Amino acid sequence: MCGQGHDVARAIATANGGDGLRARLHDGRIAGTLAASNHGLGLRAAGHDLTLGDNEARDGGGLDVHGARVRDGGGNRAERCRVGGACR
Repeated sequence: MCGQGHDVARAIATANGGDGLRARLHDGRIAGTLAASNHGLGLRAAGHDLTLGDNEARDGGGLDVHGARVRDGGGNRAERCRVGGACR
């Protein structure tokens, strides 16, 4: 996914050869996604004014989100979880 002002909700990615979900967003929100059994990270995102909440990566995947004004809305669950800093 790529763009501005997107609200990504309840996306599911399972058993991909690379990362499950990838996004580069500006002024957006990613919530309620599930990524399982992906070879790479479950969710990899970069952005500006980006909010993440209630996302889950399991079975080897993790969450990695970085950028300016990235906010952790809470409820993100993964073995390896970084939304701007360590997940809450």
